Amino acid sequence: MESIVVDSYRSLTTEIALGLSAENTKIIKFLIRNDIGKGVLEKIVTGTDLVQLLEEKCILSADNVEQLVKYLQTAGRNDLDYYRLHGMHVIEQYTETSEYRQLCQHMKANNAVILKGLPGTWKSRHAFRYAHEFSKLREKDNNSLIWRIDCNTELNIYNSLSHLMNFLKIQCINSELQIKDTINIMLLRAVAVLENDNYKDTRHLFILLGFISPQKILIKTFLETLNQYDNISIIVATSESLSNDFDNIVLELHGMTEDEAVNYLEVDDSVQEKAKELAKKLSYLPDGLAFAKTYIHTTKISIGSYLERLESRDDSASKSACKMLIVQAEKNMSADEKDILHLMSYLNTDNIPLFILNSFLPKTLEKDEKKIIMDNFLRTLEKYSMIVIKGNDEQRVITAHGFTFMVMKASKTSTERNCHLKKLLNFFMCFIDLDARLLEVIHRNVLLLEHAEAFLAHYEGDFPSLLHETKAKLCYIYCAVGITYRLYGNTELSANTYLEKAKHAMYDTFLSGLQHQFSDIKNEDPYKTMNDYLNGSEVLQGRCKDMFTLLVEKGKNLPREFVNTFIKNKYRNSRIIDLFQEYGNLCTNELQNNQLTNEIVNTLRGKNLIMESEYITETFLVELMIRILYNSSKNKWLMEISKDSFSKPETGKLRSRLSSTFFPVTTESLMEHQIAHCLTQLLQQHLSSFHTRNTGKTSTTDTVRSFCPVFSPVTHRSGVLYMLRSFSDPKLLSSLLKEAIELLDSLDSDIEGIGFTEFGVVKRIGDSSLFHSVMIERIKMECYEKLYKLECIDLDTPLKEETKKRIIVNKTSLLPEENIAQSQRLCETDLSNIKGSMKSENAKKQNIPDIEIGLQNANLKKALSIAEELEKKIDDLTSWKALSGIHLKIAKVFKLIETEENIRKAKHHYKKAYDREYESNNTRITRFHLKAIIHYAECCIQFPNEKDLLKAKELSEEMKHRFRLVETGTLFDEVIGDIDRALKKLSEKRQSREKSETKDKPEFDTKSIKDDGEKGFLVDLKRKRDRLKKRRSILIEEYNELKDDIERLDLEIDSVEKKIADIEIE
Repeated sequence: MESIVVDSYRSLTTEIALGLSAENTKIIKFLIRNDIGKGVLEKIVTGTDLVQLLEEKCILSADNVEQLVKYLQTAGRNDLDYYRLHGMHVIEQYTETSEYRQLCQHMKANNAVILKGLPGTWKSRHAFRYAHEFSKLREKDNNSLIWRIDCNTELNIYNSLSHLMNFLKIQCINSELQIKDTINIMLLRAVAVLENDNYKDTRHLFILLGFISPQKILIKTFLETLNQYDNISIIVATSESLSNDFDNIVLELHGMTEDEAVNYLEVDDSVQEKAKELAKKLSYLPDGLAFAKTYIHTTKISIGSYLERLESRDDSASKSACKMLIVQAEKNMSADEKDILHLMSYLNTDNIPLFILNSFLPKTLEKDEKKIIMDNFLRTLEKYSMIVIKGNDEQRVITAHGFTFMVMKASKTSTERNCHLKKLLNFFMCFIDLDARLLEVIHRNVLLLEHAEAFLAHYEGDFPSLLHETKAKLCYIYCAVGITYRLYGNTELSANTYLEKAKHAMYDTFLSGLQHQFSDIKNEDPYKTMNDYLNGSEVLQGRCKDMFTLLVEKGKNLPREFVNTFIKNKYRNSRIIDLFQEYGNLCTNELQNNQLTNEIVNTLRGKNLIMESEYITETFLVELMIRILYNSSKNKWLMEISKDSFSKPETGKLRSRLSSTFFPVTTESLMEHQIAHCLTQLLQQHLSSFHTRNTGKTSTTDTVRSFCPVFSPVTHRSGVLYMLRSFSDPKLLSSLLKEAIELLDSLDSDIEGIGFTEFGVVKRIGDSSLFHSVMIERIKMECYEKLYKLECIDLDTPLKEETKKRIIVNKTSLLPEENIAQSQRLCETDLSNIKGSMKSENAKKQNIPDIEIGLQNANLKKALSIAEELEKKIDDLTSWKALSGIHLKIAKVFKLIETEENIRKAKHHYKKAYDREYESNNTRITRFHLKAIIHYAECCIQFPNEKDLLKAKELSEEMKHRFRLVETGTLFDEVIGDIDRALKKLSEKRQSREKSETKDKPEFDTKSIKDDGEKGFLVDLKRKRDRLKKRRSILIEEYNELKDDIERLDLEIDSVEKKIADIEIE
């Protein structure tokens, strides 16, 4: 299934559910009316209701989304099909030509073809037509693949193939951070799947579009690789020559024949000669002929008149024909519509969502006014054959021809182009967000992603000559694109490309020469305190102060209008809008467009919900640099995990690695985090000196008295997480863990009256957000768990040599060379596997049961208490990426106290973590994938019953099949073998009991197991009841609000009716 670059099946379906309009829901309900009862359908109101119904009826699941694809397409939603056939539009003006027939004939005898020709020869149109005919011949074959790869840049190819990995549900691991090598790996893995039993008996088609010279080597690789297989066909569309090795599969496209051109123009016999003259003038190019035909038929002018107008222009005939069509279309447009048309030409030509075009309209317009303008605009473009529209209502998506956009931009002066680019620069900065955790935000970011990239390409090569203000805006957009790729794209290399662009641009523009001052800093290893680990060396801290000072000074030079425009036009998510309404005493209708007016900005500023412009200006660059470095650090860590070397397949080793939480950050990643943290602390000190306005309120619970960067607690908690993954020396770790807990506890102390800000706007006041509080509690739980394990060993007890070897990091092969020595010095102790320690031995001598030892331990009791609290919040976390990790941590803590109830909970959470990861569309193998299934299986083996073991075996076999192309060695075979042995032991014990004539007490108390299951079922039912009550309360509240609105409308209608009656009487 091709996702919208989201991370999991659950996130994807939630996003789709939230995006379904009432009309979409109505259409899909109609489509499923024969399968679902009328009474059930009548209760379906929202998109969420509909998706839940489809899942309940087994029409939709993680392994079956094809039916949903069809429903969405019928309803006008194309979320799941961008790179597949549905994204290959065949325009209405297309007609089959002799060149198309040559293509078809060629493909009967060959698996590959290169369509070479000038722009406008319909290379891609012929390819798309062939793809649709190819599909019709195989419409009953669900395994036939048709896939489009955009080849303009290396990054485009990489992204296209990343989506293909998702669709084929196969593993994609980055090859030592090199995009070219990774592309080759993905291609080979795709071929391996298409040649396996499920796919080898059907045919597949790849279409490669728009490559330019730098990509010739990659395209050559594609052709050489794919052309070896009889069931894989490939079409390349290009204007450039490739290697002479492929001359035998090149089809030169020149355009239509004279007869085809005349027939295509559909003119009377009396003007046949004029039609021939026009066709020759247009070089028989299909695009030019399509422009001419549309213009003539729409304006009703004669071919002779059209020829005269064409000859009066200086450009080539095809360009002139295109320009004439554009000019004619503009005559039917308002000034606002013309603005939209010009701005469109800088976007990606495919899949332009309606909301982008709507956003180009003045925000002062009402929704109904925008709809009227947009409907007329799209009708005009469609009338002149300039676009293809897919979908209905607000879900409409527009596709245009690249040649039209190219001509449109070329016809403008340099001044006009710069004006358009400036408008789009402000648009993308205001609509693409740096905080993409919310579903609504990532949905918007993803829709903007490819258009933002197409827009950014217009600045390539011109960056050094741009104004500092423009560079700052571009850095913001680079960062936002990188963050979107990092969080939801299965494309860490794409994320790295844009985050590196942002980082280098910031250094080159605002911190000239300072970057090199950080490269010679040596990390102090090992760090003795948590503070040292977070802040780095004194040298690094000193240079961070220099960086901070420079960024503040450079920020002061940014125009004040730059910040004012950004604050006013920034598109705010629903949570921020709710905060403004609550603390700013604003009405819903004042924030209808999720943007602010000058009046509202002043109101919010008066309540200290927005900082003064001068404060925002001087700190803007600092905050942007923090975001760039923080996300770059996290992304580099992810890239290390996604290297080929992560999943070394040696027998037994991968399984042991998965039992460890040790995966240290790289030196570069840690340093970037330390710089981000130091800058954040300096920013916090700086903000604390800013004056706030007197709001007239005495209470501090709902009033902002001071400001703090929202990233301050973020860098603290992520720094603790880095430490937990990187340190394992027990003597050093104990003190670090205690410091970390104190630090985490302090993050939410004395925060009353503090406004946590992002670029000068308060995002929360005082109390923690759910996300923040849960992340803190999860990390604290891990700290307490590790402290408990440290207390279970005697740190002064000498260890045998073989034990030391097991304790020393056996995972150093996962790390880059520069970190191997560091890791060995850290001397990892795998605390969970150390047995026979002095303290536990003493306890055993005193005959104290392990359960009682654990329950007497203060640290374990605290960890267990946190796990129980997190369990209560789990239902509110379903849309989070981090959820599977939270399930794993909760399970691990419950397993430490081996009561029946806790073991049942541990198995439940390991299984939930597995479910979460198995449903994931992000099929890059992760530690979560493997940890979830391995820990679940091992828990079932350690505490066996037949039902659990059989389920663990089933899931292990599913995971083994899913990652069949990944070299995981004997990992899954080992686990499945252990499960089989456990099942065999159970069977032998059962048979032994059956043969025994004695009436021994059964090994398993079936009644207690049954009671335990009932208790678990009761807990689930109570949770469901609480959820339903909560939902009911929200609906009642919304109903009462609607009821009040209806009553007000009734009164207003009565008043109007009375006035009408009075006038009519007079």
